Amino acid sequence: MAAIARKEDGTYKILSIRTFIGAIAGMLFMVAGYVVAGMLRNGFAAGLASAPGLLIKSVVNIIAFYIISVVLDKTRKIEKNSSRKRRDFGTFEKYAKKSKKFKKC
Repeated sequence: MAAIARKEDGTYKILSIRTFIGAIAGMLFMVAGYVVAGMLRNGFAAGLASAPGLLIKSVVNIIAFYIISVVLDKTRKIEKNSSRKRRDFGTFEKYAKKSKKFKKC
């Protein structure tokens, strides 16, 4: 899916036709895999019977993907535009050296 959605310059755009095609391709690949596995394990009819439920599940997952992706994308844009800087807490070793509580083992 990512290979389909990625542009030539290596960037992604959430709301694009490429991302949608990648999501549909991933959905069809997943459904086909489960149907074939169901056919091999439980028989032809049982494998095919699972297809409608898997398609519904996949459509719901794609909708959830778009909702979560848009929210996270907006959050990242807000974070980039924010003037508030994040603190660098560093590593545990840096603070362990300053503190007498932590001794090197």
